[in-house]
Amino acid sequence: MTKRARDTKNPQRAQPAAPASAFSGAGRAHRTSVAVVLILYLALATAYVFRLPIDAAPDESAHRVYVGWLAENRRLPVFDPADAQHYELHQPPLYYALCLPAYYAAGGGRDVARLTHAVRFVNVLLGLVVVLLAFVFAGHLAPHRPWAAVGAAAFVAFLPMQLVLCASINNDVLSQALTTGVLCLLVGQVRAGRVLVAQERRGSRKRGRDEHPEWRAAAGSGFTARRMALVGVLAALALLTKSQAVFLAPVIWLAALAAVGNGDITLRRALALAALATGVMLALAGWWLLRNKVLYGDPLAMGVFLKAFVGSRPTPEKMMGQMSPIAYVVFWVPWWTFHSFWGMFGPDALGRFVFYPSWCYWVLFILSGAALVGLARWLLSPGSAAPWQRRALLAPGLLGLLVIASLVRFNFTFFQAQGRYLFPALALWAFLFVVGLTHHAPARARAPMTIALSALMLLLAAGGLAVMGALGG
Repeated sequence: MTKRARDTKNPQRAQPAAPASAFSGAGRAHRTSVAVVLILYLALATAYVFRLPIDAAPDESAHRVYVGWLAENRRLPVFDPADAQHYELHQPPLYYALCLPAYYAAGGGRDVARLTHAVRFVNVLLGLVVVLLAFVFAGHLAPHRPWAAVGAAAFVAFLPMQLVLCASINNDVLSQALTTGVLCLLVGQVRAGRVLVAQERRGSRKRGRDEHPEWRAAAGSGFTARRMALVGVLAALALLTKSQAVFLAPVIWLAALAAVGNGDITLRRALALAALATGVMLALAGWWLLRNKVLYGDPLAMGVFLKAFVGSRPTPEKMMGQMSPIAYVVFWVPWWTFHSFWGMFGPDALGRFVFYPSWCYWVLFILSGAALVGLARWLLSPGSAAPWQRRALLAPGLLGLLVIASLVRFNFTFFQAQGRYLFPALALWAFLFVVGLTHHAPARARAPMTIALSALMLLLAAGGLAVMGALGG
């Protein structure tokens, strides 16, 4: 038996497989399309920067105050729940430190409008990274369907609520970029152990039916100590951006275990690599958790943050005084979450929010339902999603479930049904939406369907510029 044959049978001894680029399955048309999406995103995000009134985005004034506090004091803040103006000072500092050059370039806080516009462009650039990483993430999960990767990038680029975040001051977009980077590395390592053998079975093109890709294991695993250490670095940076990134710890472990299920590495090797990534994460970001424990008695500082919300945010009890508990849980929270996921603008100086016409949300609701049905067909139908793809989705899926559970739990403490709280997993939602919706079409119709879907999202984003005109300055 040759060494290569032995290595193929023993993944622990096999040479590491090189993670294939998300561009490797994409042709010139796909790469050109992604470039167009990136250019259009920059144009739209810039337009949103100047169209969105100052502080007419979630918590923008408090995030700007944090940047100013760092610039003036040059040390980490200590959060006081009684200080209503500084209610974001419990947040990790990385994003706000990244904004300091823009703050100084704008001349400090003398001109609030100029300062706000300058700092907003930090997120415009970070949003560009998120769009590109969404393309890479989808390309790893479905390398045989490059148009799905283009569609996922367009979904992220043109989602109106995402554009609002990218055109305002907040730490959400940097958190998205780092979290999506972690997902790309994890899913890419799973993909590295798989080689596409055949795109279609005989006769499937003639019938116009779904592709039936065939895969074989590569001579080696994509999981290496170096790549998992890089996962730990990105996860640590995410944790130094937003405390919610603590969710990445179980995601890392599940990804390693999924590789065991694929037969890529042994259980012992998987546990060692997951421990390495987690150890790097804690080594680089653990000091922040210890600081919070010493100052607030809570590594994530959530307890002291919730104290600041008391009296200033509506509670479920207050909301259920105006409606039944069933109406609150089944209708009110899902209604606000769905609308604000796609696009909700505000609050303005009067505390008002503005929305698209109701028929827009009904169309999006129907498309979302169709995407769910198509996604179930893709995951469950024989010959559609390969076993390795289902296992590769486990780790991102866990992140999706954790952010959903976090949103639900928060809304049993305060009424905060904001779809943006689901955006740490935005690349996953984009991929699932595009794959699920286009799975209803024959294989040859998926490219034009993806282009049409991207054009629809572009129109929705452009329409947001008109809708937010109803906001007061």
